[in-house]
Amino acid sequence: MDRNIATDLANRSVTEMRTISRDDIKTTAIIIMVVIAIFGTITNTLSLSYFISKIRANRLTRNSDNPTTKLFAVLNICDLFVCVFVTSAYNGFFRACIRPSVLASGYLTCLLAAVRTIHLIFPFHIINWTAVKFSSGIYTVIIALTTVIIQSKLFGLRYSLDIMQMNILASIFVIMVLMNVITLGKLCLSKSSQTEKWKRKAAVTVGILSLIYCVCNVGFLILNRGGKEFSWSSRQLGGLSWLSEFILLPLNSACNPVVYLTRKKEMRLHVKTLWGKFVGCLCKEERENNVQPSTMTAEI
Repeated sequence: MDRNIATDLANRSVTEMRTISRDDIKTTAIIIMVVIAIFGTITNTLSLSYFISKIRANRLTRNSDNPTTKLFAVLNICDLFVCVFVTSAYNGFFRACIRPSVLASGYLTCLLAAVRTIHLIFPFHIINWTAVKFSSGIYTVIIALTTVIIQSKLFGLRYSLDIMQMNILASIFVIMVLMNVITLGKLCLSKSSQTEKWKRKAAVTVGILSLIYCVCNVGFLILNRGGKEFSWSSRQLGGLSWLSEFILLPLNSACNPVVYLTRKKEMRLHVKTLWGKFVGCLCKEERENNVQPSTMTAEI
């Protein structure tokens, strides 16, 4: 009898410890997610202001716009959406917006990798940006329609379209890796005198972005694709799925602006200018607050 009571008490204590540890892990994960999301929102806002200012400057000086700058700006917007939406993931609408943003971010990163590879392999080839815009529009429509059907559970196609989106993400993953392998091979084989310095630097920047994307999204891809293909149990998916979707995805979006900042001198100068303006506004407000009491004393 005493042994049964002792066994029950031991089982209860183990269950309570598991519950506490799970709660602690979940709380810690939520805190990490919020910190990453806040950091990513700030960094993406700063980098987006740089790209917008650069596009405006080109228009004011009547210089031809660099299409890759616009691609970086749109990628920046998608990363900002991921960081903002992930903090409201418990809301069905915002959670539904995360995957389209991730798919758009992957497509744009893959497109940038392809453009840089073409520029390195075929330096005199002129890219047809009209065709790029057209294909991007078709891709956007496909992702939007499939997402609406998946969330609305229309026509009984939820499972098939869900798998289709994961296959698209897997295809992007493979193409991105292939493009970066070709680019890396070209950079290793070519001498610095044969390849312009800015092209090499741009290719390395896109390569870093692609590497971060692959590392942060491989878990999301495997868990979502594999979980549906092999019918993994909820226990197997559980915490890992949560980690891949709510920590690694926003981490990818938060890291991209850091790459821009470390690789682009103009962006660092832009951020310094913004910081100087912010500090100047604070100092001006403080001086005005100090002047008002002295003025009131003089009037009395």
